[in-house]
Amino acid sequence: MVGQPFPCRSKTGQISNTPNPRLARWELFNTSRITPRLQKRLSRAEEDASTHKPVKPEDLPLRELKQLHINLLSRRRQLAAEQQPAPAPPPCKQLSIYEKAYAASLADAQRLCPGREPLPLGGGEASNGWDLRPRVRDLGFQIEDNKQEQEEVRGWIDGLPEGVVEAKKLAEAELEKWVGGMEHTERAWRACKEDVEREGGLVEEGGAGGLKEA
Repeated sequence: MVGQPFPCRSKTGQISNTPNPRLARWELFNTSRITPRLQKRLSRAEEDASTHKPVKPEDLPLRELKQLHINLLSRRRQLAAEQQPAPAPPPCKQLSIYEKAYAASLADAQRLCPGREPLPLGGGEASNGWDLRPRVRDLGFQIEDNKQEQEEVRGWIDGLPEGVVEAKKLAEAELEKWVGGMEHTERAWRACKEDVEREGGLVEEGGAGGLKEA
């Protein structure tokens, strides 16, 4: 509520309404970084959108078919991994849902787009559901952003005078969150890079032979 003092926790662990300027400055600093972060993401999204051609209405059945194809193939591989080492897994009701959805979309595409080829799958889309080229790029952006966030929080911590405890704890917890996120993102980035190398530089899959069953 506006006008209320910033609550803090005393050394005994009790909540106090005594104003704590350092805690207030930390909250102000931490929230002030949100808008620039979102603006950067928006700028990248707008730049990415500007490089894509508008989707034509007549292409929508093929786009839907491609996405359902990706979903079906990814689900099949996921189930195969989950069922190891069972020799004879029972039929999966959920997989049949994916198969029926793909079959219905295929029928629509054959009816609405006669003679047209299906949209090709990018490297990794069939196995991971991601087109590896933009995925590697986006993860690289996330790593860069994470490094900047860590530098900013570390700089704020380094600027604290001796004896500041509560605000420093909050800032260190925020820093720990970014460090943990960095480790996760770097693992994902390395995995995507390995997939790129495995697929020989993002060779596109599928496309030949007209519209047919997956």
